[in-house]
Amino acid sequence: MQYSKVSHEDRPEYEIGNDQITKELAVLDGEVILIGHSLGGSILLRCLSEETLTTSIAVLFLLAPPY
Repeated sequence: MQYSKVSHEDRPEYEIGNDQITKELAVLDGEVILIGHSLGGSILLRCLSEETLTTSIAVLFLLAPPY
């Protein structure tokens, strides 16, 4: 299991979160389960919709994302 905390939690920025997500997904092998909570869920969704990733995602859970 790998856990990633959003950098600069007091003032989150999409670019920082996006870079962190893409770097961490690039080194994982096999299928992954992604979980995003609150603003992290929004950053995760945006990243997945805008980036071309080679990682196979088995499940995506979003908990209390803002809309």
